[in-house]
Amino acid sequence: MHELAIAENLLEMAGQELRRHGLRKLISLRVRCGALAGVLPEALEFAFSALAGDSGETFRDVRLEIVREPLLLRCAGCGRDFTTAPGSLFTSCPLCGYEFFHQALSGAEIFFERMEAE
Repeated sequence: MHELAIAENLLEMAGQELRRHGLRKLISLRVRCGALAGVLPEALEFAFSALAGDSGETFRDVRLEIVREPLLLRCAGCGRDFTTAPGSLFTSCPLCGYEFFHQALSGAEIFFERMEAE
């Protein structure tokens, strides 16, 4: 369950930012996860909640928002960019119908997008 490691890293990064800005309490955290990042949102929420709840007042009751990012592909046939439906990794280009060797432009990333603290 690599979501546990991701949750640990998110809390560590948030803690570093809190200390850097002299803040004491994390209110919310927003993360963007690409379709190919291999993250199960429910598992990440569970791991994050468990770790945050056990880490004292700094992270107690923090809200985690997970935004799913689609897979962005560039068609090898016509060169145009398109996104896929959730769960569709192998698909034909909706513009020209070409089916093979599309280039993945984004969708494997996990971004710590923003946080709210006091």
